[in-house]
Amino acid sequence: MKVWVKDAHAGGVKIPPAAAERIKKEIEACWRAEFGDVIKKVVVRFKGQFCYIDADVGERTPTHLCRLRHFRPDSWSVALFNYSSESYDPAPLSSGMESGKAVDGFRLGASFLAENGP
Repeated sequence: MKVWVKDAHAGGVKIPPAAAERIKKEIEACWRAEFGDVIKKVVVRFKGQFCYIDADVGERTPTHLCRLRHFRPDSWSVALFNYSSESYDPAPLSSGMESGKAVDGFRLGASFLAENGP
């Protein structure tokens, strides 16, 4: 018998333009309020079901921070960029959940950067 299991790091739904604009504003507001002293600028871009977030910390090139995968307006999973493999590795949110709000995914990546440096 086959068992269906939801995978928060597979599939996803294309991000509507209105949602992309709202998410970008939420992420930028969080960056300014919580990480403005560490991160000089965030670059948020969208492709299909993904939201890619890079952080400018004053280095020559922006640091890849994380990739968010969209399922529903408040259901996103996060994968952190791993420079050793040059790929995105799935990660649970700080709440321990596999999915949640997009800004929580950004907050996880930014917190990791703030604590460990680029």
